[in-house]
Amino acid sequence: MKTNSELRELYSSLDIFKLEDDYNNSLKNESKNKAAYPFFIKTDVSYEKADTKLMIFGQHTNGWGTHTVGVTTDEVMNKYDSFLNYKYNDTCDLPFLKGMKEFMNKLKKEYRTIDYLWNNIVKMGYDKKSGFPKKFYDSIKTSFK
Repeated sequence: MKTNSELRELYSSLDIFKLEDDYNNSLKNESKNKAAYPFFIKTDVSYEKADTKLMIFGQHTNGWGTHTVGVTTDEVMNKYDSFLNYKYNDTCDLPFLKGMKEFMNKLKKEYRTIDYLWNNIVKMGYDKKSGFPKKFYDSIKTSFK
């Protein structure tokens, strides 16, 4: 899909993994302050084909998995995709996704085809707690200009 190619190109241009590795390595044994995977969104077929597209924004990931040296942009985008596809699973018990499923079912009565993605304002939070590593963001501000 064209959108995913464009996202992949954008994410890859940021060199975020090297910056994150440098940040996490600087923490030594402070594991609770390590940054998680970046929150790299990925679209799916149902979103691409929908007449009405929504993007719901949250704050930060509140834990998203420990970053592993050598992980690729595609692997992180696929992690998002796997988690997002959980929204279609009837056994989904996460409050956010349950609420979104109910919300979308109501909207589907009004719109021909509709789908959503979710995103976060802060693209990378802590691995083991809520919030985000301000020191990390301060060190990479120039990468996002």
